[in-house]
Amino acid sequence: MLTHTRTSLSLLTMSALALAACDDLPRPNVTDGRGEQPRAKIVPSAGAPAPVPEDTVTLRFAWPDEVDAEVSYTLTGSAVLGAAETFTHAFSGRKVTGGWEVGEKGPLEGAEYTSAELFLRGELLAPSLAKQDGTFSGVLDAAKVHEVGLSEMRSRYEAQGSLPLFEGGLARTLTPAVVSRRSESIWKSMVGHWAGKTLTRGVAETISFSSPVGPASAAQQPLDLSGEIRYVGATRCTPKEVEARCVALSLKVSADPDVMAKSVVESITNALPEGQANRARIEEVVKVEQAAARREVTLVADPNTLLPYKVVITQALDLAVSLQLDPNAPPRLQESKLDHKVERIFTYR
Repeated sequence: MLTHTRTSLSLLTMSALALAACDDLPRPNVTDGRGEQPRAKIVPSAGAPAPVPEDTVTLRFAWPDEVDAEVSYTLTGSAVLGAAETFTHAFSGRKVTGGWEVGEKGPLEGAEYTSAELFLRGELLAPSLAKQDGTFSGVLDAAKVHEVGLSEMRSRYEAQGSLPLFEGGLARTLTPAVVSRRSESIWKSMVGHWAGKTLTRGVAETISFSSPVGPASAAQQPLDLSGEIRYVGATRCTPKEVEARCVALSLKVSADPDVMAKSVVESITNALPEGQANRARIEEVVKVEQAAARREVTLVADPNTLLPYKVVITQALDLAVSLQLDPNAPPRLQESKLDHKVERIFTYR
């Protein structure tokens, strides 16, 4: 970050993070001022909790009418300098006609950031709607979420003397569609990828889905991806519990290098101003030498409700791009390697 804990990545690097759910923008220590959301204590089903079957499990999205949790958020990896970045925030959901209204809010403690910016950056789930089957319907008023987040981000860049950097790229590439895609990615990691599945332990099932192109990407199209989900086994929902009433699930995704390369070129093209000379000769300007990305998700959840207790998202990027901005000069190779892990631990109230 410019003045905080994270390193500063170029727009090129961020645009290639096809599977990422968080980016690299600095953030201030203020709150968003929104009111509290409904709270409900989450308790196990009546009677003694039944252990999860060992070999096969069916995953049902059946949340209580109201959900309220405190979430411990930890970011580690090469995106962080020094100690891990940690904070706590709130997670809530309530049943509405046709599904659930869900979202994250905060931070509550230990952070330097606003909710609005975290929504824009893809680190928190913006207020959204999910259908009864667990599929993502969309962000509630994505345009407003985008407007507020962009305004706060602009003010901070201006205070740091970096307004040209912001207006030269980020202001044009961070759109309401980006907000929606990033929140959808978070929701799928928690619920959407798993709802309705019947899985056998150790047997992989292939799924296909679309993913956000990148955290600060100027590419307009999401990536079509495929991955393998697995039922790892029964586990305790929390360390303090005795019975193994939750399940551990995993998802592993790798982006096709050719698809990644196309997305990188598209993103760089869209980031250039209309009429810019290099935009017309983008195929000569940009040559992707290597583009590899992977994403792994581990979820601990109650199989009878899909209430998440722990979500860990690990991402890695290996990118090499040859740039020839001046046709009379030799090309310049830009290489980026990045890995990071985001962990959410839910405590229901």
